[in-house]
Amino acid sequence: MSKKRVTLRKGATQEVTGITQKKFSLQQLFDLFIASKKAEGSSSRTIQDYHDHYRYFILWLETTERDHMTPYELDVNIFRIYIAYMSDKYSPVTVNTRLTTIKTMFNFLFEEGLLPTNPLQRIRKVREPEDTIGAFSEEQVTSLLAQPDQRTFYGFRDYVMMTLMLDTGIRINEVLSLEVKNMDFAQRQITIEGGKSKNKRARVIPITKHTAKLLHELVCETKQHFSIDLVFVSSDGNPMSYFTAYSNISKYGAKAGIDDARVSPHTFRHTFAKMYILSGGDAFSLQRILGHSTLHMVRKYIQLNTEDLRMKHAQHSPILSLMSKRARAKR
Repeated sequence: MSKKRVTLRKGATQEVTGITQKKFSLQQLFDLFIASKKAEGSSSRTIQDYHDHYRYFILWLETTERDHMTPYELDVNIFRIYIAYMSDKYSPVTVNTRLTTIKTMFNFLFEEGLLPTNPLQRIRKVREPEDTIGAFSEEQVTSLLAQPDQRTFYGFRDYVMMTLMLDTGIRINEVLSLEVKNMDFAQRQITIEGGKSKNKRARVIPITKHTAKLLHELVCETKQHFSIDLVFVSSDGNPMSYFTAYSNISKYGAKAGIDDARVSPHTFRHTFAKMYILSGGDAFSLQRILGHSTLHMVRKYIQLNTEDLRMKHAQHSPILSLMSKRARAKR
């Protein structure tokens, strides 16, 4: 048996070992990425998003006759062309969402040693407009809450759901995963378990007396008819789906005649954040309630227009306080 060479010939860049790195197809690499994310505890919706965004990329490779390329041939220019293609068709938010999945995948593959280089390492997100997501006005909220027929089980359920989202800014997936054990009616608070939150961090959210009363009434009514621990269930007693919640809220928006705002569960989250700040709440407590790790994300939820700023200025200008003190001193 020949001994391993301990010195390199002049001009050699690495030692010869006789070991060849195994080559994978792009689909095999994607499967390894998905397996890793499932092991990390990523939610089923996140996993589905990964599948969708990967499928969009593969479809683009096929339509542009690049599907013959191996993952080792995909360089930075390929991804720049893909970003340019998406930018012509979709909003910057959509482009960045899909790009984030691809970047996350290739970061994983490079860090795990499955790819020799990371072609997306220097790729940055496209610039997004500052204020792209709006909120409901008070009139629109009032109109939306008036739409569900509370004489029916599912109508009352939807009314309670929209009230809870407006009261707390809770995410729709967190709403649909709430169980009776997460309710504390005495302390008027609900617990979002770490395994069911987007960032895997548990948090406690306060609720108003009004919302607590509605939730208690819904839980009692649900228990009378169904043997299920979830707070929000379908009309036949099964877990309520995201599609049902989204489509019902969209239907109420259409009935309310709202056509200048995106009527979706997530808009309730933005509406809560905006109204919380306008009512005197601070950004730090809002961050805790929303479940964000940084104030940067909170900033995206607070879109104040000129009239909002005028109102806040009229309430909190330092001049008002100084003039008030001077007026009292002259008395």
